[in-house]
Amino acid sequence: MPWASAPLYCIALAATTLAGYTLTFFQPASHDSLHFSHQLETANYYRLVIQEAPREGKKSWKTKATVTAVKNNGKWIETSGLILLYFPYHEFQQPPSYGDVLVVNKPPQHIPAPANPGEFDYKKFLSFQHVYHQYFLRHEDVLHAGNEPPNMIIQFSIQLRDWAESILKQ
Repeated sequence: MPWASAPLYCIALAATTLAGYTLTFFQPASHDSLHFSHQLETANYYRLVIQEAPREGKKSWKTKATVTAVKNNGKWIETSGLILLYFPYHEFQQPPSYGDVLVVNKPPQHIPAPANPGEFDYKKFLSFQHVYHQYFLRHEDVLHAGNEPPNMIIQFSIQLRDWAESILKQ
């Protein structure tokens, strides 16, 4: 009887789903040995690649970047990990674009916990996206070192969106 083994399949599917969820939920990216947070004490420079189109906020542009390397004792060491970036309007005429490579000469800051008990926990929200650090950058902190888009399809879609937006503004 083919229907007799259906409960066994349901149990196997539930166990696999639960195991996958548990592994994903309890394995933060910061536990990775290549994560840049393990180099915070000794790193002098951080190499970042912008991962998304910047969004406009009240006082600054905001975007995410991947920390691809840190310079430690004169040597670049490959790393991984996401970081949140803020570029104030009064410091930057234009924000960096998707795929821009930036070199930053200061250590990142931890994202602060909420100050009030009822306040939205932005730190926890970002931790679900594997983001644990942030930068509030000034112009003198950043060196633009080229453009290496991680994904050409995303780059094309961002360019297409920008083009369509410029047409709509006319």
